[in-house]
Amino acid sequence: MRSLGLVALCLLVFAPFAPSQGVTFSIEPKEAALAQSVLVVLDNQSSNTLMLPGGLWPWSMYDGNSALVYAPPALLVSTPVPPRTKMQWGWSQRDRNGAQVPPGAYEARIYFTVVGGGGYQGRAPLTIKPIALLVKGTAAPGSHVDFPLYAYPSANLIYRLALSFGGTPGIALPDQREVPLRYDLLLALSLVAGPPLFGDFVGTLDAKGQATAYVNIPNHPILRGYTIYAAFVTFDPAAPSGIRTISEAASFPIR
Repeated sequence: MRSLGLVALCLLVFAPFAPSQGVTFSIEPKEAALAQSVLVVLDNQSSNTLMLPGGLWPWSMYDGNSALVYAPPALLVSTPVPPRTKMQWGWSQRDRNGAQVPPGAYEARIYFTVVGGGGYQGRAPLTIKPIALLVKGTAAPGSHVDFPLYAYPSANLIYRLALSFGGTPGIALPDQREVPLRYDLLLALSLVAGPPLFGDFVGTLDAKGQATAYVNIPNHPILRGYTIYAAFVTFDPAAPSGIRTISEAASFPIR
């Protein structure tokens, strides 16, 4: 295993940092919440066949200090990646010992060769945040939008999601923190109304600190052009103001 690591390290150091034209190496999403699974993607849209060398990891993950955090099992034989082919691997944010990695900056790295050409190294940055709110779906009159919530430090706690037409001025808390939502009619409505308009806006995060809420946008064309802001908090009687965590606001336009 030590020799494998040394070989991989040498390749990563000496391979040119210039993926061949038409080849992209990325992470989806580039910003993820703690404990949220991500995809490591090698997309070959070139006219060349790529090779992932046998005896090496297909890709590897490093922290902000360039220390190896995780690598999947090594490839036994060289693996071709034909033209117009996308390969992807999931990463659950676990390190080589199976422990959850902490929030921070990370970088995925890959080494591949081009058949008839040279070797290339690709790098893809990743930022892991302790708390995140995502927006999934196309916001339009009559549409359904999901809100995946991630708050690993608040696993098993009660959460409350709310919407607003603005993020400032936020709602000031007695402990000097601020909920990044403006108090307006939409905020008041999202706090008192439920299904079928607002679904699971209040609930309990699971053991991974995750939940999903949703909104069914009324089918009124007049709503087009508005920008909606969403944020959530988690409650803990022992925390200042009774609130453990506050998410950043996620905004989305209604088209």
